[in-house]
Amino acid sequence: MMIIFSAIYGIGAIFSALSVFVVQGSLTVFGTSLDALLTDRMRTELFSAGGLAVIAIGINLLEIKKIRLGSLLPGLVFTPILVWIFASPNFLSI
Repeated sequence: MMIIFSAIYGIGAIFSALSVFVVQGSLTVFGTSLDALLTDRMRTELFSAGGLAVIAIGINLLEIKKIRLGSLLPGLVFTPILVWIFASPNFLSI
């Protein structure tokens, strides 16, 4: 597909493909290394927070209600942290 785009749009399409490859590759490497730090409980809660974000995207696409998706992004960061704090076995002994 990139060959077709570069034939139509020229050398700029190749440079844009290179930048997309770098960004998506770095996100993949970061996500893979982050996965080693998460427990199964953290992954479950993270997937549920991500599922809510996907549902919000669907609601926006259907124009049922306008949901600001940027407001949901901190939940993807804070969910594993909160699970680590509150689901640790030593939390109740404090």
